Amino acid sequence: MKFRKQLTLLLTMTGLGLLSHGTAFAETRTELWAKESQGYGAKLPYIRYEAEEGVGRDAVLKHSTAYDEVEMEASNQSYVQLTKEDSSVRFTVKKTANAMTLRFTMPEDASGELEISVERNGELLGKKTLELDNSSAWQYVKENDVFDENIADSHSRFRFDERHFLLENDSKELMELETGDVLTIRRTDKKADELGIDFIELEQAPEAKEAPESSISITDAPYSAVPNDGQDDSKAFLDALKDADAENKTLYIPEGTFDFDQKLVLSATDMRITGAGIWYTRLHFTSEEQAGGGIEFLDSSSNVEMDNLYMDSELKSRFHQEANYKGIAGVLGENSKLHDLWLEHFECGIWVGDYVEADKMKYTDKLTVSNSRIRNNFADGVNFAQGTKNSKVQNSNIRGNGDDGLATFASKAVLEIKENVNGVEQVRYIHTESKPAENNAFLNNTVELTWRASGIALHGGANHRIEGNLVKDITSGPGLRVSTVFPGYNFDDNQNISIKRNLLIQTGTDNDFYGNALASIHFEKLYGDMKKITVADNRLINSPHGKYSGNFYIPEEGTTEITLRNNEEKSIDVEPMLAEEEKNFAPLSEEEKLAEEQKKAEELKKAEELKKAEELKKAAVQAEQAKHEGEQPDYDGALNIELHDQEEIPVTANFKLYWFSGETEENGRTVRYWVKKLEGIHLDESMEYSFEDGTKVFNFTPDDIPEYIPISGTAFVEDYYYEGEDWIRWESPEGLQYVKIRYWSPKEA
Repeated sequence: MKFRKQLTLLLTMTGLGLLSHGTAFAETRTELWAKESQGYGAKLPYIRYEAEEGVGRDAVLKHSTAYDEVEMEASNQSYVQLTKEDSSVRFTVKKTANAMTLRFTMPEDASGELEISVERNGELLGKKTLELDNSSAWQYVKENDVFDENIADSHSRFRFDERHFLLENDSKELMELETGDVLTIRRTDKKADELGIDFIELEQAPEAKEAPESSISITDAPYSAVPNDGQDDSKAFLDALKDADAENKTLYIPEGTFDFDQKLVLSATDMRITGAGIWYTRLHFTSEEQAGGGIEFLDSSSNVEMDNLYMDSELKSRFHQEANYKGIAGVLGENSKLHDLWLEHFECGIWVGDYVEADKMKYTDKLTVSNSRIRNNFADGVNFAQGTKNSKVQNSNIRGNGDDGLATFASKAVLEIKENVNGVEQVRYIHTESKPAENNAFLNNTVELTWRASGIALHGGANHRIEGNLVKDITSGPGLRVSTVFPGYNFDDNQNISIKRNLLIQTGTDNDFYGNALASIHFEKLYGDMKKITVADNRLINSPHGKYSGNFYIPEEGTTEITLRNNEEKSIDVEPMLAEEEKNFAPLSEEEKLAEEQKKAEELKKAEELKKAEELKKAAVQAEQAKHEGEQPDYDGALNIELHDQEEIPVTANFKLYWFSGETEENGRTVRYWVKKLEGIHLDESMEYSFEDGTKVFNFTPDDIPEYIPISGTAFVEDYYYEGEDWIRWESPEGLQYVKIRYWSPKEA
C-alpha cells in the first residue's frame, strides 16, 4: 500500500475549539444576502466567512451604519474586534481549501500579529503566524481631493486592507482544510491598538501552472531573473518580452516574487504574457514614487493576452490625483484579453486610454477583462477612457477601491506639460481630441466596499450596458452613477444606454464628502444633459436614501430621456439576525472559563509531551548513527522487493522492520521478497501515544511479533536503540486515521 501523508492546516494552539456560544437560528445576514443575490455578480471559487458568523472569545462584534465610523467600511457594516492578546474568532470550514484571504482593520501606522489554527475532530493540526501592518492603507478625503495626512474637516477612509496566502504552516508545508474543520484566528501581540477582522475567504488554489509550449521564461538564460531574491528584474522582463514578441512566443513568468523598481513600458502584439497563477506568480513594484511602477502598454500594442498573475506595489499615496501609477494602463489595440489577474495597491487597477496629440491617438477596441480580482487601490478599479470602445469587464470582483469601482469615461483629455527650456519652466498643452467611449459593458461583476465615489459609473459616452452585477456596501457614494460632471463628451451621441437586472444591497450615502445625501442610483449633470438612458428591472435592498437622486428633479416614473421602469425597492430588517450574531460574542460564564483553563492545561501538557518526544527522537537517531558508524551494509547484488507494494527496498533500509518472504532467480539475479512488520501490528485505544505535528506516534519493538512499548515508565534513549518508523492506517473508534509507528530494540538484546 502506497501512502502519502496529507498535510493539514494548523495555525496556532488555542483552546477555542471546545466551547461554543454558537446559536442555531434560521438565517444569518450572510445566508440572507447569498439567497437574495442568486443570479447576480461574479462566480469566483472562494467562500466568504463573515467575522460576525464566527464565534468569539474576548472579542467584540462591532456594528454601525453611522457616517465616518470604521464599521461603515466593513462588509455588512460589521466586523469583529480582537481586543487583546488571546482574543479570537473561529469558523467552521464549509468546503475543502488550501488558500485564504483576510480583510482586517487597525489604526494608522499600527501593526499586529495573528496565529491561525485548525482543529479536526478535536485535535490540533497545524499553525501559521501572520504579521500584519496597514502601510498601504489609510487616506483622508476632503471634497474632491484625497490626502495622506489627517487634515482639518477631512474624513478618514481606506481603513481596511487585505492579505492573502496559501495555507502553509510555519514549516512551509501546504495544508489542506476539510469540511468540518475549525479554523481559529487568535491575536498574539500584546499591543493596545485595535485589530479588527471583517471576513476571511477560503478556496482551493489549483496547482501552479507550468510554462506553456513555445514560451520564453524570464528565468531562462540570458535573461536569468531569479525569483524571491529582492533584486530588480526589469531588464530581464523587458528583454524576454522583446524576444518573445519577435519570435511569436509566449512570455512566461514562473512561480515566485519578481521585483521591479520602475514602470514597465512595453509594446506587445499578438502575444501572451502569463504566469503560474494568481497564488504563485507575483509582480511586485517596489517604488513609492509617482509614475514609479505598473505596466503601461504603448499604442503599438494589440491582441495581447495577459493572465495568471498577481500584481501589487509599494505605492502609499494618490499624490493628489497625479500618481500616474496604474496596475495596467495604456492602449491595448484590438481583441486583447486580461483575465485571471489579481491587482492590488496601485493608483488604479486598470486604466485604458491613450494620452498623446490628436493626430497620434490610438484606441482600444474589444478589450475583455474577466475572472479577475481588482482590490484595494487608491482610485478606480477599472476605467475605460479616451475613446475605449466595445470593451467589457465581466465575472470579476472589484473591492475596496478609492474611486469608481467600474467606470467608462468619455474623456477628451487636455494634458498640461511642464518643461524646462534653457533654465526657464514653460507649460505646453496636449489636446488629445479623443473620440467618445462607446459600446462598453460591465456584466456579472461583484463590486463592493468602494470607499469613495460609486460602485459603477457612466461618465458620458454612448450605448453602454450595465447588467447582472451585484453592487454591495457602497456607503460613501451611490451604487450606480450616471453623470456629465467631467469635461469631455456627454451623452449627445447615445442611442441606448441600458442599466438592467442589477442588484444593489446597502448602497447610497448621507454625505458624498460635499454634504449631499445620494440614493442608490444617482444622476448628475454639469457639462451636458442625460439622453436615452434606460434603468429597468433592477433590485435595490436596504437603500437608506431611496432609489433615485440627482442634482435635478427626477420623478418616480423618470423623464423623457431617463426611463425608470420596474426597479424594485425593498427593506429587510436585519436587526434580529444581528442580535443572534451578538450572542456568539457574549462573555464566557465562569463555568466556561474554567473549562477553557482546563483545556489549555491539557494542551500545554500535550505540547510538553510533544517536545519531549522530539528530543527523544533526535537523541535516538544520534544514538543509532553512532551505533552504526563505520558500518557498510552487506550487498550481494540481490534485488529487494516489498511483496505487497512491489516497490524496491533500498539496500540501506533497516531489514529488521521486514519479514523475509522468500527469494527467486529472475534473469540471472536474485530477487528477495519482504513484508513490512507493520502488518503484524494491531492498535487499540488503550495504547499510549505522543503527538508530533498533529500526528499520533505509537512505539513498538521490531520483533517477529512486534511488541507494544508504553510511554509511561520507559526510558527510550537509555534502554533502547531507535530502529526507524513508518505509517499505518488505523480504523480507530474516532474514525480512519493515519498514524506513525516508531520501532525500538532493547539495548540488552
